[in-house]
Amino acid sequence: MVVVVVLSLLTLLHECAHGLMLTRFGGTARRAGFMLFYLTPAFFVDVTDGWRLRDRRQRVAVALAGPAVHAVAAAVALLVAVMLPQPAVHEALLLVAVSCVGVVLLNLIPFVRFDGYIALMSAVDEPNLRVRAMRDGTDLLARVLFGARRSNLRLERWWSIPFGLASLVAPAVLVLFAVARAVRALAGGGPILGVLVVALESVVVLAAVSLLARALLRVLRSGVSRLRVISVSALLVASVVTAGVLIPVPVTATLGFVVRDDHVVLVQAAQNVDVEVPAGAHVVLMSSGILANDQVGTAIARPRRPTPTKVPLDALLPVTAAGVSVPAVVVARLEVAEENDTLPSAGQARIGLGVRNLWQTLWTTGVTMPLSLPGSEK
Repeated sequence: MVVVVVLSLLTLLHECAHGLMLTRFGGTARRAGFMLFYLTPAFFVDVTDGWRLRDRRQRVAVALAGPAVHAVAAAVALLVAVMLPQPAVHEALLLVAVSCVGVVLLNLIPFVRFDGYIALMSAVDEPNLRVRAMRDGTDLLARVLFGARRSNLRLERWWSIPFGLASLVAPAVLVLFAVARAVRALAGGGPILGVLVVALESVVVLAAVSLLARALLRVLRSGVSRLRVISVSALLVASVVTAGVLIPVPVTATLGFVVRDDHVVLVQAAQNVDVEVPAGAHVVLMSSGILANDQVGTAIARPRRPTPTKVPLDALLPVTAAGVSVPAVVVARLEVAEENDTLPSAGQARIGLGVRNLWQTLWTTGVTMPLSLPGSEK
């Protein structure tokens, strides 16, 4: 929790740095606030006034001021971690450093409206660079797939089309990663959180369908053959469906574990006992966290009759609250590998459930498991 607070404060300082740098060059930050950006909570500072700066180097500096904050924080955290030998403090500082480095690398991705893109757009002095490049990329796809007519480049750069194609793919990857992370973090939290997970997935699917529909409508309006659009679209859909049937995916479920006096048990939320644990299943034991789940051990599951109990909150959710326990059900005893002699008192447990094809896996993990009621059949 301390790490989350520190990273949140650094994110706030990151955004303030943009505004301070803009003020340094004579601009004005218009507003600041909080928003959801690619399904991720984020602070923001409006520095659009920076486009009035004539010197492009100043605009680049405004864009990179935020990542510079996280880069400095990562360096400081690493230096302090080296000087402080206490294990808990050392691990927390390393986690802060690694997280800050990740933030810097993510922010420098130029294919999404992050700081790296703003810096690139400022450096090459090309307004609306990403939008223009994406239109060039979609024009190429329309020409190759549907026979659309060749059109002039909207961004007169040799890298316009590859940049535009990457800008089409990158946001989708980030959204899928954010959804997968949310599903994993909320796994085992009961029916209410299950409904929230499915609602989030539904919004993402509907948004993707809407974007694809609008893209096809734009292609049709360009005057291409309607028959070719329908034929190619059907072929693409059939290819995706077939690939989903043929691709095997290992199936896992995320439960919780608790260390008792002389043994370790596998637990589920009391309201959501829906995972049938196979005898002898391999279990990966992990720390419970929102930002990272470190592997702390492995074990073999020995199923037992479900038994009501109470467990620490962080056994089921990535939240630590001293003295807070929640109802749960013990579903298996774990035989922990001998080399894993030190485990946290509670954490997450990822258990293997076999192999299914891609579509079965998506439906099971995204819909069936979150919405399953106690005692429901698999």
